[in-house]
Amino acid sequence: MKQSVKKSVRYIYASVLAGVLFLIFYVLIRLSFVLSLVGMLGAYVAGIFLFRKKDVISYDPKLLMEYSFEASRIQNFATQFQEEGVVKDLKSICQTSEKLLNMLEQKKEKATQLYRFFDYYLDLTLAFCTQYKMLLEKPSLTDKEQELVDNIPTYFSHIKEQFDKQVENMYRKKMIDMEEEIRLFKKLVPVPDKSKEGE
Repeated sequence: MKQSVKKSVRYIYASVLAGVLFLIFYVLIRLSFVLSLVGMLGAYVAGIFLFRKKDVISYDPKLLMEYSFEASRIQNFATQFQEEGVVKDLKSICQTSEKLLNMLEQKKEKATQLYRFFDYYLDLTLAFCTQYKMLLEKPSLTDKEQELVDNIPTYFSHIKEQFDKQVENMYRKKMIDMEEEIRLFKKLVPVPDKSKEGE
């Protein structure tokens, strides 16, 4: 996550849960004070993890500039590739990124959702761009590397589809569970091995 203003409301939810359970244990069930306290602390720790998705990332114009810069880096990669489908998908990703950023200025309540989306998908696109460029410049490729070169254009297409889908999500009143969306996407597109970049 890039630098942003995050409201950690999960701690408030966890505190309320712990307090309610303490009252139930100590007042209603009449457990000892120590056992009730242990139960309360356990509930508080569990609540922190249980309510982690409740954290809100505030709208921040500086973040928009960072994401716009990342999109411009993807645009720069697009000018270096020859395959028409790859160039088209990367340019579409950049254009949709700018559209999403402009939409966010009118829908600031979607900041959390969109920032999580950009943090994953822009970084993923840049990682694939870097890997793709590196592989295309190699004089010879292993079978595994050639397979990756053949698959990356398909990965770009899948990422482009996610950007198009996110435009639709911006119009929905209900917030999208971005962690779940990303989890499902990871089954479709593997995360590139960044340790091999620059070899």
